[in-house]
Amino acid sequence: MELWNKDIESKFFAESVKFATPEQLFYVTDKNRYLAYWPKGYDGKKAPSKAETH
Repeated sequence: MELWNKDIESKFFAESVKFATPEQLFYVTDKNRYLAYWPKGYDGKKAPSKAETH
């Protein structure tokens, strides 16, 4: 049984926005892009997700 894959991840975020804001779910880059994960080699400013600060 596969616990996590791209399809499950997509469904998770699609359902999550029904009860949480994008700022609570995602990291925000210094260019105001929303990311689920920090890419390897990312060297811009890293703002924590709101979920990490509460």
